[in-house]
Amino acid sequence: MPINIDNCIEPNRITDTYKLITDCCCQISCNLTNNDDFPITIFDLAFSSTFGVGNIFIDGSPLSLPLNLDPFQGVTLDYVVCAPSTESIDTVTLTILDNVAGITTFIYYFESIDPSSFISPTSLNFGNVAIGNGSTLYINVPDTLLCCNDFFVSTLTAPFADVGGVTVCPGGGSQQIMVIFSPTALGTITQNLTISINECNSLVIPLSGTGIEAPPPSTSPQKNKVDQTTRVEACSPRNANNRCQTAQSMQSAIRTNARRFGKR
Repeated sequence: MPINIDNCIEPNRITDTYKLITDCCCQISCNLTNNDDFPITIFDLAFSSTFGVGNIFIDGSPLSLPLNLDPFQGVTLDYVVCAPSTESIDTVTLTILDNVAGITTFIYYFESIDPSSFISPTSLNFGNVAIGNGSTLYINVPDTLLCCNDFFVSTLTAPFADVGGVTVCPGGGSQQIMVIFSPTALGTITQNLTISINECNSLVIPLSGTGIEAPPPSTSPQKNKVDQTTRVEACSPRNANNRCQTAQSMQSAIRTNARRFGKR
């Protein structure tokens, strides 16, 4: 095949379906190369699919035909593919007509998926939370889509709060959207969090939580404490060796009486 496309999504593999969000688009950039050692002229380059394809550029300029490629010359092929508004799997076929091989086709497999199919959970219930406390839950966004996508979070009002949106790119690891519930009144409170995706689609996440009375502070019984002051006073005064002066005086009196009565 004299014309080759590489360094982008891999064609002609039915085992790979490249995921796009319904109603959203993705720009794809590839290398289009003349593999032969003689010039090639491309007379036609076209895409066909239920997925919309357009904005075809060669080296940053709109595609203009015929396109002449020198031996081993490579150019950058950019195009935009857009998913339909319903979930589906379909092929995108790129057809190239040149003066050497005639018609060459490259087939890609795309999947259009609704945001609720991969964002989880699609609702958050914080349960019972004591007034004055807070609880945090997370919405998970995997990195399985074909292109980078921005997930913008609508501004929530108290007692709910969020920390903004996230950007998720393929192979960059899944991301989490943090939502906080901090009740200030009793009762169940509901609110909707709207995630807007690249300004082309959105998903509504229902939120709910119940404010309850904070439990009374726990009191633990105090252990009986020995009156150290009394103990010290019972042994006071003390001598320089910290011995009870009273006890020392008693021992001295016993020795004195023993000598008086002839005992040693």
